[in-house]
Amino acid sequence: MAPDWDKLTTDWKDDKVGLIAKVDCSDDNNKSLCKKNKVYDFPTIKYGDPNSLEFYDGGRSYENLSQFANAVVSKPVCNSIHKCDDEEMKSQMYEWILSDNSDATLREERQMLKMMSKEFDVESKKLQDEYQRLSDEKDAKVQAVTGLIMAKNIKKYREKKENNKNADDSTTTTTESKDEL
Repeated sequence: MAPDWDKLTTDWKDDKVGLIAKVDCSDDNNKSLCKKNKVYDFPTIKYGDPNSLEFYDGGRSYENLSQFANAVVSKPVCNSIHKCDDEEMKSQMYEWILSDNSDATLREERQMLKMMSKEFDVESKKLQDEYQRLSDEKDAKVQAVTGLIMAKNIKKYREKKENNKNADDSTTTTTESKDEL
């Protein structure tokens, strides 16, 4: 594959949009780049947005690589480096939809959405259950405190009533004592 890749890089060396390059992941200077891009096996071919490279799993001959490069790499990818206008964005989207890989990719994306939706529902239910538990706990504490406040107020009321009754009794007893004299 190396001679075909070298020929391809030579073909693309002056291209204004696409870049065909080789990175030696066994070189210590490139290890962080290779790790960041999840390159563990050699040779690995990746393409696309430099911030989100995709694995190439097509043929490894010069003809296959060149055909792929002409179809995909030659077109600018809309990203933070290359700002696309609406027409470019639509054009790339239509080309992707019409590509051979679009059906498989859409199935994968739908499956991913289903999994994400299911995970969201599970995690959302956990949050709702936790919210309910905390709400019930808070309500129980509020009720307990409210009960204590009410009990304290009842106790004060009874003490006050008892004090008033004792005061009335002593006044009555004093009045009766004076009457007897």
